[in-house]
Amino acid sequence: MKKIAILALAGLIAAGMPATAQGNKSQKGTPTPKVEQKKPEKKKRKKDIKAPAAVNVDSIQTAAKGGDATAQVLLGNWYYSGQNGLPQDYTQAAKWYQKAAEQKNVIALGNLGLCYQYGHGVEKDSLQAMKYELTSLVNGNKKFLENKIQTAGTGVIFDNILLANFFRNDKTPARDLDKAVEFYTAAADRGNVPAQRDLGVMLLNMKKGDDAFRWFKKAADNGDPTGQFYAGKMLLFGDMPGQTFPVNPSVGVDYLMHAADQEFPMAYYLLAQAYRDGKGVKANTAKAREYFTKAAIHNHTPQPGNPQYDLAMMLIQGDPADYDMGLNWLMVAVPNGKAGALKKAFQEEEPGLAQSDFHIYMQARRLYEEGQYEEAAKLCKKIEKAVPAAVTLQGMVLLNDKNPKNNPKKAFKLFEKAAKAGDAQALYRIGYCYEKGLGVKADEAKALEYYTASADAGYYRAVIRLGDIAYEGIFGQERDLAKAIALYDSVSVFLNPQAAQRVADAYATGQGVEHACRHHAEMAKKKIFKGKVADVANQAPALVTK
Repeated sequence: MKKIAILALAGLIAAGMPATAQGNKSQKGTPTPKVEQKKPEKKKRKKDIKAPAAVNVDSIQTAAKGGDATAQVLLGNWYYSGQNGLPQDYTQAAKWYQKAAEQKNVIALGNLGLCYQYGHGVEKDSLQAMKYELTSLVNGNKKFLENKIQTAGTGVIFDNILLANFFRNDKTPARDLDKAVEFYTAAADRGNVPAQRDLGVMLLNMKKGDDAFRWFKKAADNGDPTGQFYAGKMLLFGDMPGQTFPVNPSVGVDYLMHAADQEFPMAYYLLAQAYRDGKGVKANTAKAREYFTKAAIHNHTPQPGNPQYDLAMMLIQGDPADYDMGLNWLMVAVPNGKAGALKKAFQEEEPGLAQSDFHIYMQARRLYEEGQYEEAAKLCKKIEKAVPAAVTLQGMVLLNDKNPKNNPKKAFKLFEKAAKAGDAQALYRIGYCYEKGLGVKADEAKALEYYTASADAGYYRAVIRLGDIAYEGIFGQERDLAKAIALYDSVSVFLNPQAAQRVADAYATGQGVEHACRHHAEMAKKKIFKGKVADVANQAPALVTK
């Protein structure tokens, strides 16, 4: 039977020094603590609680209820083991440990962690156990550390991982990476996948690429997405520190595909590059766009603006090109650190952005945002034959009610023309016209049809509108919060204030999502698209028009 060391601060009984707890069987056959008691010292300290030779349970309970952390720990021990006339009650024990832990009592933190580790008085939760026990160790619970080293030596995987995390922690006074590797290895050798993964990451950071790959591969073959990502990356590119084995791009792509199937965000970006460059897989522009889009939305890379910028350039230079969405992604990428890269792109002959059709379209969009409608329309006329987005922008000029020359009927016809040429935004604008009855008779069914077509073509405003429809239960559709939030999340970097607030509310209440999450709720509030064409246009030279 494994022993669980539940420790007590002996400030009540031994001048503030921790007492060693030995395990003895409870009624359920589970080890419980046996608190060693010592006679009170003759010279009492100010923090000591007065007690007669026989333990005065009432005084301890009173002190615990009054907020004394030392008394709370001792009371928790008594409930845990059923001592001093109190019944064995793990729930009461965990409650008192929790109260003391909230006061940062290191013994209570360790004891509460053990309760979570073994499911005593609380629901078993290894993450909570790790949090509390690690905090106890980092804050100097030496006796707890000794006990954990002892149990780790008997093969307890959790304790090996705990000690690895402890010796790896920056806040650990006695930080020792070699010991961390030793404890991770003990758990990894026993087949623990998280340990295999974390050991790989640690060894890679120590510039031991070959050793890291061995553990990444084990984790990957056991289905871990992080292991699959790193194994795939090393096989695809072969540029990791300490890596001497040869690359195998096709196998690397296979690993990355497995990671992507588990929605591992960073795998999307590497797969996008592989499909774009034909590395380890046959080049495929459509697949590259798909994965760049996923990477740009999730935005989990060391350089956040990279996937957004790469996607923008692919859309701008692609065949067919999508200047509108390319510009929209640049409005996300530039504030994320890509202003210099864009300025350089305009200065270089390749990719030849300066004085290009895209340059003209971008300046037309800027003029439109500034309310210079006639000037915007004139620029669009110059490129309308080659750029469907320019036709759509002319329609927007005519649809805008701030334009004295607005003409919804002509605008609608321009949208139809652009839509036939493949412009996704034009489909959205047609849907908007049908919804509002602008230039055409209002028709919700038609509006929904065009919004759906636009969303399927990747236009973010259409996706958001479909989210609104699901959220509000309009257009003859049933209200579906889960569908609405999923749609909003799929274009999260482009959300308007209303959509962002709806996502935040969903995560705050748990409605429409798997579970409530305060962190996600707070992050959602910040995901309001504030991009401006001017931020992008300012990186370009002056447009020379004839």
